[in-house]
Amino acid sequence: MKINDKIAVEKYNYVPSQDYKMIAEENKELLFEMFERIKKRTNSANEIACINAIITLFRKIEELDFLNKRAVFVYMRDLSGLTPKQLSVAMSNIRKHYKDLKKIDENYGSFFFYEDF
Repeated sequence: MKINDKIAVEKYNYVPSQDYKMIAEENKELLFEMFERIKKRTNSANEIACINAIITLFRKIEELDFLNKRAVFVYMRDLSGLTPKQLSVAMSNIRKHYKDLKKIDENYGSFFFYEDF
């Protein structure tokens, strides 16, 4: 077996530690808390539809077979009922809300990137 194959097999057989599972669960709670805070800051119906689609997407993340950028965008469009232009504008506004929250609360800045196995 090549080294890349061995690494792939090793990662596949990996069982995360209890610490990792606890941190991942805590991060998930923070993520949904952040979504709710963003939802409270949204003004337009399009932004609300977009954040609701984001929340639904993250709640069903384990059920999704696709995770490339285009497929996620199409799924978001279907969930929200918005046109691509409306969805893009709403996502940009939500991104601004996220950046503002990130400045205010340090907890939201780094919880996405705990993947060091």
